[in-house]
Order: sequence, then structure tokens, then C-alpha cells
Amino acid sequence: MKGRTHMKLFNSKRFNTATVLATFVLSLFMYPRPILFLARVIEDFSVAAKLSNYNSNLEAAELIDEDRVQVVLMFDGGWESVYYNAYPILKKYGYKGSVSIIPSLVNEEAHLSYSQISELYMKGWSVLNQSYSYKISTDSYKMFNEFQCARDWMDKRFLTKGKKMAIIPYGCNNPFLIKLLIDAGYDNVRTQDNVIMLNATRLKNTVYYPISIIGLSQDMDFSKVRSYLSEAWSEKRSVAFVMNKIEEADDRYGTTFSPEQLEKLVEYIHENEDKFQVVTYTDLFAPQ
Repeated sequence: MKGRTHMKLFNSKRFNTATVLATFVLSLFMYPRPILFLARVIEDFSVAAKLSNYNSNLEAAELIDEDRVQVVLMFDGGWESVYYNAYPILKKYGYKGSVSIIPSLVNEEAHLSYSQISELYMKGWSVLNQSYSYKISTDSYKMFNEFQCARDWMDKRFLTKGKKMAIIPYGCNNPFLIKLLIDAGYDNVRTQDNVIMLNATRLKNTVYYPISIIGLSQDMDFSKVRSYLSEAWSEKRSVAFVMNKIEEADDRYGTTFSPEQLEKLVEYIHENEDKFQVVTYTDLFAPQ
């Protein structure tokens, strides 16, 4: 009788274990979102641990070559296609890019994950503050809060190097917002067509960095891109090429630039390295 009871208990435990395992496996199919969320939390924790041991400030900024024109390759919006399509191309030629992130969209569909952003960051890419949710408002304080929230998000996740370099949504230039950013200690602001140096602005009138901001889109002929570079060389003026999604398909909103076009641009710069120097946004504005 005792043996039967023991066997019964053993079989009961085995049955319970099998039931728990079966329920867990079944839950993966029935409730995938909580499982994926948990996996993402674990991954993000691991990424944060790596970043906490990485100090980007210990890496010397790339020295600016005064005999060449500096070119910044910028990718706005934090799109995932930058990681899959732009990152390999720049890596092939030994270049680094600059990506502007919107924290509320990190880990969302078609956008960069925290893990992908951290990899770019630790490979020397600039990671810049494009506001927390990319909402534009006529209320300067609301806009300022957007940048502050993004700055806090970046700070807590050890993406500190470009947190005080603001990329204004839709390139809007709001003088009241600029004043708030100055008082909060931001380094600079990129608008649609210029970069305002906030450190210098604290001491005197608005100071614009001598740089051309060029938006690139799918329908732009490469001869036009070459002419921008030629003009930059003749004026000895830095240029920032701004892109969004790096994809073959045209999304009809002017926010795509194909990998083929990007490689053509990067290859052209590489062939003319006696004139052009590819640098990141943070390196361009780092104290020399």
C-alpha cells in the first residue's frame, strides 16, 4: 500500500511537471507578446550592462584634417534599415555614421532596437537626441520637455555622448526653444539648414557653424550629389548628408534612400579622400 502511494505521488509530480512545461510551451503560441516582452527586457538588461562598462569619452575624437572638407553621414528617425543596410556599407569603407534616435520608437517595428543602437554606439557612431516622441508643438516648453525626456532616456541607458546635441523635429527653428536648450546646457542644435552652436551663443549672438545640410532622397540624381560635394570643396565648407530609411522601395514620402545610392556616395567620397574626410557628428563638434 505504501509503495503504491509513493508511486502515485511520483507519477503525480511527473504529471505536474509535464503539465507546467506543456502550459509554458502552449503560452508561447497563445500569448507571444508577454514572452517577447520578457525576452526584450532580458536583452536590454544585458545590453545596458555592456554599455555601463564602455566609456565613449575614453576614445579620442577623430582629429579634424584642416586640409580636407568634413562630411557627416546622418540618418534621422532611428530606422532599423540603417543597421541592416547603411551600417555594413560604411563599415566596408572604414567609415562611421551618425544616427538620430527617438526613444519612444526604440524597439518598435521598423525602428532600431536598443541592442542595435548600442552596437553602433560602441563602434564609434554618433547617437543623437531627436526628441522623445518626435511631436512638434508651438509650445516651447513642451518641445523642450521632449528633448529633456530623450536626454534622460539616453542617460539612463549609457548613451551619453550625443545626448546634448539636439536634432529638431522637421527642422523647425524656434528661438524660444533654443533659449531653453541653451539654459539647460545643450551643445548644439541642428535645424533644417544649419547647426546652431549653443556654447558660443551663450556668450554672444547666435553662432551658426559653417556647414551645409543636404537632405538626400530616392529621386535625387547622383550628379546633384557630386555638385554638392564639389561646392563644399570649393568653399572649404563642411557638409552633412541627411537620410532616413535606407531601402530600395520608395515610400512616396521622400524619406528613403537606396543602399545602392548610399554606396555610390560613400565610394565617391572614398575615391576622393584627398579632399573629403568622413567624420561623425560628435567628432566634428568635439573640442580639438
